[in-house]
Amino acid sequence: MIYFATKLTTFLLYIVALLILVKFKLSILFDLPLVAMVIFGTILLTMSTYRRAQEKASILNAARWNAQITGYLTTFILMFARLSSGEGTDNLMYDVALNCRPLLYALMIQFLLKDMPSLKANSISSPSTAIKPPPDIKTRLLESGLTDRECAIGKMILDDLTNKEIADRLSISESTVKKHSTNLYKKLEVSNRNQFKRWAIRS
Repeated sequence: MIYFATKLTTFLLYIVALLILVKFKLSILFDLPLVAMVIFGTILLTMSTYRRAQEKASILNAARWNAQITGYLTTFILMFARLSSGEGTDNLMYDVALNCRPLLYALMIQFLLKDMPSLKANSISSPSTAIKPPPDIKTRLLESGLTDRECAIGKMILDDLTNKEIADRLSISESTVKKHSTNLYKKLEVSNRNQFKRWAIRS
């Protein structure tokens, strides 16, 4: 919390100093109702994708992504609201707003599909790749020295999810998934996914 407060203060001070330097009116840039709308939207979208036992880092990553989506959506809605009132229909803003519609649609689709369950899990897969983890697999993984995050990734590997699918589920990057997977394999003394799956089904 102290880190966040320091970072926010530094950012705001820099913005204020920059605006004073160019003699810009702060009231034009900072609008409290709009700030509240973006914060509310970010919280709402993040809550919609929240899962039990989700790690703090994953929640923050989701919040950062949702803040960006909220900012775009709020901008578009305000732009279209102004146009629907009949203002600015004869100027450049009208053309800009209309041409931004595909971006608005894409953002909505991106948000709706971001945390969709993998279709791969419902498809017919080869018994040699997709296995049913034993019920005590998490206990075995923890007893083998794995962290909670490595256990979560390990279970998803056993569900035959790809690195990209795991990254999407946990709101982390693929490189982070690969790093955790490498650590997991090293701790279990296996070299790849197939060896890890054989390790998991051993009694």
